Amino acid sequence: MPRTANALLDRLTNLLGPDAVGRRSAERRFFAQDALGSRAAASEAAVPLAVVRPATAEEVAGVLALASEAGVPVVAYGAGTGLMGGARSLRPGLVLDTVNLNQIDVHPADRLVWAGAGSILADVDSALRQHDLCLGHDPWTFPVASVGGPLSTNGLGYKGGRYGGMGDQTLALEVALADGTLLRTKALRRHSTGPDLARLFIGAEGTLGVITAAALRAYPIPERQELRAFRFRRFEDGFAAVDALTALGLRPSLLEYSEEHASPWPELSTREEEPPLLYLGFEGFAEEVEASLSRAERIAAGHGATPLPQQQVEDFWAERHIIAERFARNRGNRRRRNGWGDPGLVRDYIHVSLPPSKVLEFRDICHRQPSRQGAVLFECALWTGPDCFSAVLATPTADGGQERLQGVIDALLMSCQDLGGSMEYVHGAGLRLAHLMPREHAEGGFDLLQRLKRALDPEAILNPGKLGL
Repeated sequence: MPRTANALLDRLTNLLGPDAVGRRSAERRFFAQDALGSRAAASEAAVPLAVVRPATAEEVAGVLALASEAGVPVVAYGAGTGLMGGARSLRPGLVLDTVNLNQIDVHPADRLVWAGAGSILADVDSALRQHDLCLGHDPWTFPVASVGGPLSTNGLGYKGGRYGGMGDQTLALEVALADGTLLRTKALRRHSTGPDLARLFIGAEGTLGVITAAALRAYPIPERQELRAFRFRRFEDGFAAVDALTALGLRPSLLEYSEEHASPWPELSTREEEPPLLYLGFEGFAEEVEASLSRAERIAAGHGATPLPQQQVEDFWAERHIIAERFARNRGNRRRRNGWGDPGLVRDYIHVSLPPSKVLEFRDICHRQPSRQGAVLFECALWTGPDCFSAVLATPTADGGQERLQGVIDALLMSCQDLGGSMEYVHGAGLRLAHLMPREHAEGGFDLLQRLKRALDPEAILNPGKLGL
């Protein structure tokens, strides 16, 4: 290790204490990447110099000031559930583990909670429920993800149709800047005194500053929740129903609409064709839920929906976090971290946002375009509304399948952009989509991002390379 790096680690040890500066090889290697694993880039992740664990915002600011002075990169790390390589180390530096930033301070009268970036979402929700309140953010990672992660990507959860994304639920932020300055904005529902500085850091993936805490909206525990499941004959029919729900102003607390397609390679996958399926839910005060559900059922029936057994949607809702629990059990297993799907097939996914009027056109592109390169559409879905479209694509692993599928994915994302859409609505761009960021933010947008980066992080130490910055 270079002498300058040793000097930095000594200064960090003096600042944080020896127990808060991890230097063990196995620990450093584990924190070099997130849940995407080695699929984030062709090369191996860089092993960090150390894993530091500050316990206060002031200590985070101190770490960043020392790192800026030394010109050493810093990657903020939450629960490691990110899927885009956003917490991957690209060159030796510091990983700033937020695990000790776990303070939770509920303000019942103001219907908000100040939560440290390292607080687990489920723990924040549990603290709120002691005051008859709850979180509105409920992603698949709810039992294991920390607050800072979905803030850094402006994540979206199952209840996004009712409560919006993580940014919509955030009233204020506490942020450590690269020069060691601490910023804390006011926790107010609205103001008219200039730009909302908190929004500058939501979705920035730690490239402009390190979020240390957030004031999140707290919502009353719903008086009533109702769930339903429907089958449709064609995807277009269900899409029209979802679009009609949204046009009317209904705000479902669950909206997941999907269809699955049979594998053309029966020797590699036994998956079969499944007709379109809509899971729909409403929650809130009793009269609201009753009226919303009644109107939604009429809309679904008017578009040819067939109701499914209640137990099916109840099971879906009860099991929505199982994949996160499995992740927590296997997070130390590098092989499991790096792969998923049927042996012999490589699969990948897209989560794009589009004008509703362009969704069916883009779905047709997802059917046609991949087949030219030997790939197929396995699944497509809407999440929380008619404008958030997801797809799973697959191709045989043999003969460069991973590289071939990456080309398919890039082409689809560019087609989405050409239709006026955005290439990602939930997980952030991270490293995986960084090469498409200039195209995503055309007409001066990416240049402005670069200028902001230079102004706030002149030494370029904050999560370098992510978002293309």
